Amino acid sequence: VRMFQSDSKDRTVLQPTPAAAVDMLPTVAYPDNPSTSFAAKFVHTSLNKNRCSINRVLGYACYRSICPDKNEPEYQSLLTTKYASEKKQGNG
Repeated sequence: VRMFQSDSKDRTVLQPTPAAAVDMLPTVAYPDNPSTSFAAKFVHTSLNKNRCSINRVLGYACYRSICPDKNEPEYQSLLTTKYASEKKQGNG
């Protein structure tokens, strides 16, 4: 009795129908078919936005040469920076 040895040509082909979605396996199960590893539909692109916390506090700067009360927020501002070349001024 001769044993049946499967070949890559003997494999069934997954049909592109909604009913065949039940028979779908992960891409690792189809090593001889590289077309299962790439997306057939374009979804969207993403932009990398730098969102990070404030790393340094440079100090307080008064709007006037003499601040009458340093605790009043309209007379002072907090200078902060995320990177060495970027400064952000916010009320503090």
